Amino acid sequence: FWIIHRGLPPAALALVVFAYLLGISKKRWQGTLGVAEVAAVAFLGLSCLNVVWFHTDPLANLYLVYDQLFVPLCLYLLVRLLPLAEQDLRLLVPVGLATVLAQSVVGILAWFVPRMLPAAWLSYQGARTTGTLGYPHAYTSTLVFFMFLLFHDAMARRPALIRFASLMTFGLGTFSVFMSFARGSWLGALLAGMGLLFLYPRAALRILFVLLILAAILGGVVLSSEMAFARQRLNAETPARDRWVVWDAGLRMVRDNPLFGVGFGNYRRYADQFQRRVLDHLVTRTLASHNSYIGLAAELGLPAFLLFALPVLWWLRRTLEVWPRLPRMGFMSRALLAILWL
Repeated sequence: FWIIHRGLPPAALALVVFAYLLGISKKRWQGTLGVAEVAAVAFLGLSCLNVVWFHTDPLANLYLVYDQLFVPLCLYLLVRLLPLAEQDLRLLVPVGLATVLAQSVVGILAWFVPRMLPAAWLSYQGARTTGTLGYPHAYTSTLVFFMFLLFHDAMARRPALIRFASLMTFGLGTFSVFMSFARGSWLGALLAGMGLLFLYPRAALRILFVLLILAAILGGVVLSSEMAFARQRLNAETPARDRWVVWDAGLRMVRDNPLFGVGFGNYRRYADQFQRRVLDHLVTRTLASHNSYIGLAAELGLPAFLLFALPVLWWLRRTLEVWPRLPRMGFMSRALLAILWL
């Protein structure tokens, strides 16, 4: 963990920067750093100051800031600085294929044959599927990202074995997202899938038709208990009502602490003080925010939240500016940019 997660991204970024500054690399950076990068660095700095201000012993939370904010920022800057050509982005395709296959297999084994896997991968056994990634949302976000990339690559190829393998892996990933039994992930994947229908209507409808047939066949026989559990998840009202209570509490925390929040990592510490009856429903235990954006605003304040959102809004604006100049067809096309947004 120290070598790969905490060490490798900053070291790679430092190597790229020093190679450029010393004139070792002949490749030029693909653009100057601008508003998005300044906002991201300012968000990181504000988060560090927040930890130091709100915690008497800030070291443990500074580790979290390093893991959750600094390392992702290094990866973002690597993508920003390195001149990526089409062949570089195509290298993500075999990585995506291997990732979706591996995570899907682990997820399926965890549900049906858990004794074959290490205990560390079974923390949600019988309730959610997480693959090797620890949490359902990390599992499904990873699957959807690479599944959609595989689908796009398949549409840019002529019919052949690689295209067939990519589409089959897309179908396997769709099944694995269903097996996560995370309703938020189902909703997110459904919305992204609607975007896929707009990008590739014929191909997406064919895949959807095949998946529905398989679901009808398997759901009535092999997966009957899983389908029943899925219906139970969809009809469970109490967790949904809990969300209203906890989101209301988070928004009240933002209202009462708009500038600096309640402190990085302090959401659970103060949430029960703000929870109240909402829609005639009361939660008797302290819950996590169940919403990354409300949680971020509650812990760090609205200025930090705006800094967090600014790069996304900046790149959305840049997307709209370059959209007319992008090719309509091929791997490096408008569809790829849309896939990444989805």
